[in-house]
Amino acid sequence: MRAWTSQEILRFAQDDKEIMEQTVVLIKPDGVKQKVIGKVISRFEEAGYKLVASKLVWLTDEILNIWYAHHSDKDFFPGLVAFMKETPVLA
Repeated sequence: MRAWTSQEILRFAQDDKEIMEQTVVLIKPDGVKQKVIGKVISRFEEAGYKLVASKLVWLTDEILNIWYAHHSDKDFFPGLVAFMKETPVLA
């Protein structure tokens, strides 16, 4: 399994007819470990949201440094990065 590039993680998709608003949802390592992926997806679907794609990925330092840049100067940042790399995440 290959890691996504930062461009793939941060890209917005465009439909042929219209630009759709999209949100990235990550099921983080604790959710993966607790085996609640299906329950989380079900809650979004029950709320009327449409899942258009998902992928189980290992996050890289490159992606995490971009994604969490606003936390990079915080004391907890190294622990956050380590936590996010414990298991693959569902994105």
